[in-house]
Order: sequence, then C-alpha cells, then structure tokens
Amino acid sequence: MDAPGKPKLLCLGTGYVGGSVLQRLLEESSYDITASTRRDGHAEKLRHLGCQVLQASLDDADAITKAVADSDIIINTASSDHPGSVESTLKGIRERSSAGKKTIYIHTSGTGVLDDRAGGEQRDATIFTDAKPDQLEALDDEQAHRRIDKSIARAADELKDTATIRVLLPPLIFGKGDGPFNTLSMQIPTLLRASLKLGYPAMHGQGLATWSNVHVLDLADAYVTLLHALEHGKLPAKSPYDVYVFAESGHEHKWADLAMAYGKEMFDRDLIKSSEPKPCPQDRLEEFGFVVPGKQLGTKCDYFTVGGNSRSRATKLRELGWSPSRPDVYACLSGDIDVVSHESS
Repeated sequence: MDAPGKPKLLCLGTGYVGGSVLQRLLEESSYDITASTRRDGHAEKLRHLGCQVLQASLDDADAITKAVADSDIIINTASSDHPGSVESTLKGIRERSSAGKKTIYIHTSGTGVLDDRAGGEQRDATIFTDAKPDQLEALDDEQAHRRIDKSIARAADELKDTATIRVLLPPLIFGKGDGPFNTLSMQIPTLLRASLKLGYPAMHGQGLATWSNVHVLDLADAYVTLLHALEHGKLPAKSPYDVYVFAESGHEHKWADLAMAYGKEMFDRDLIKSSEPKPCPQDRLEEFGFVVPGKQLGTKCDYFTVGGNSRSRATKLRELGWSPSRPDVYACLSGDIDVVSHESS
C-alpha cells in the first residue's frame, strides 16, 4: 500500500475464526502475512505455512503496537473483549497516520451486543440490520462488546483521512474450521458438553429465544470480501458510527429447536439418557464451561449467549457479493457431537 510489493497484513488471532481467515489469505498469496500466537509449537507451524510470526500475548502492548505500526492491514480475530490489545492496535494505527501511512483495520466483535438476555423465556421480533447503523448506536453501553465497539467507532471517525476501520459482528458461529489449529466453535460444543454431563439436552431456560448464525467457512469468506471492498474504496462510512458490518447466513435457530435436534442424535447414539431438552442447573454453570452471570467475559462461553435473542441481517456484505453457501447449523451438529463425545471417552 505505501511501498512496492505485497501489502503487509497482520493477523491478530489464529484460532477457530482467525485460522480459517488466515487459510483464505494464504491461498490468495496476495499479502506479506504476519500471524500472532503465544505458543512455540504454533509459531513453528505458522512459519512453515509461510507466515512471519508475532509471538506475543494480547497483553504485550509494545509488541502489538510495533507490529501494527509496521502493517498496512490488521485483522483482529483474537478477542472482542480485550481493551488493552485494542488500545495497542489503535496506538499503532495512530503512529502510521502521523507518518502519513494509510491503514485498514478489521476488528471482530459479535452480535452478543444485540442479545436481550431473555434467558430462553421469550422470542423477540426485533431484527437489526447494518444498513441502519442508528439501531446499533442506540444500544446500551452495558451490552457485551459495546464499550470497545464504540471506542473503535470513535477512532474510525478520528482517523478517517488515513485509516479505514470496520467492526465485523458475526452471530453464533458453527461448523468445522479449516485453520491450522482449533477447528471447533464455542457455543454449541459448550451446550453439548453440558448435555453429556447432565444426561439430557441442555438449554438456557425454555429455549424460546432466537439467534442468527453463520458457518465458520462462510464467515472466513466474509472477512476476505470485506477486506477486498475496503482495499478498493468500497463501503464508505455514511456517518461517524457507520462502521458495523454483520455476517449472518440467512438462517436462524430457536434454542429449543436446536436442543431437540442435538438431543435426538445424542440419545440415538446412547450418549444421554433422555432426549427431552431441559434447562441447565444454574448452580453448575461453571462446571459446564459457562461464564457465570455477572462475571467478566473470558475464554468461556457467556451463558446469556445461548439463551437470548440476537437477530441480525448482513445487508452490506450481500451488496458486496458475499453469498453464504455452506450447510446449515442442523446439518453440522453431528460433527460437533463426534468431537465432544470423543473428548469425554
């Protein structure tokens, strides 16, 4: 972008989503890629794949800032909820801006920001679309991811002359990834693990709420579609907070319907004693791998994100030509059940 040769692209995060995005970028061979990891074994594999490596944690502020300042493009799939790494990233982008260098930054958030915390007790008809950014701007600051998303939106407006910044918000992600490391999602496998321990298909409350969803490989395509659009000056921001981009498959699931589907298959395989969905006991959530309500979000699954309503429409990406085509969430349950059942055997 600022010098001859391939643009320098920094992948912050090479896990479930990031690994699949990295795979697409490597296949294109259009970028000089640096990928981040904390682990020695992962670093060795990334080098073997042809990447340079940033071996650092999200808390290594100086290392991230330096790597960002040396990169034309940054794609962050490492965490939606780590303020320090976002601050380090924005600091690096500001350094580039001060030097007159242009930058593209795609940050990963999630439609947990839309979740109404219904606890499985009701279905909400509200549907959010990224074609109406005022819907997102009206969200409460206490919603998941919200404070970081807003800080990035402010930076996008501040740096708009030299940096193009967008926030990608996937819904529930499912399916087998094709990256070099973790290929398993979080929300559904966490419910499956709870079901194995309980002996029946677990769900949050009565499972009446609805979420949008997306296959991880369609999502990886979405990142690349968005990146290419931004490289060519497409998808301009029409307002200071028009930075949000959804990425849903066109399908939704009601949590109770999902529980019935995996419950039937798990019962047919003799993995559980009953196929009738029931709520998770509140006093055992941490045992099942959920974040207990009221505690800080971390690497575990937030219990509210398997019980609330979060319905989104990816208008912008579809206008750019993105067309999700992988199997739906129900068709991919068998693969997750295979993995989770083998974990406990």
